[in-house]
Amino acid sequence: MPTPHPQSLLKLSLIISFLGILLLLFLSSKEPQLTTINNTIKLEEGKLIKLQGNITFSDEKENFFILTLEDKTGKMNIISEKNFSNQIEVLGKTEIYRNKTQIRAERIIEK
Repeated sequence: MPTPHPQSLLKLSLIISFLGILLLLFLSSKEPQLTTINNTIKLEEGKLIKLQGNITFSDEKENFFILTLEDKTGKMNIISEKNFSNQIEVLGKTEIYRNKTQIRAERIIEK
């Protein structure tokens, strides 16, 4: 059996690496569908979700804000670095704090 040429192995390795990087970029840019607070309460910790609703309360802490987001199905706390009011869309990960689900915001857009 002939041994493979080092140049062809290098080309094959580069092609496979490039395809792997493209696949990772595609998977990481996929954003979750908009959901409701009622559906979010049942999720385990660390799930990436997107919610939309109205801010009904804001509490400033030392390094962050606790925002209460309300939609037609319920209320949930959002942990944010900035204060927001009115209607927002939030992308973040679920956390459990004192047996309640909350969202640590990664991105918030005012509507």
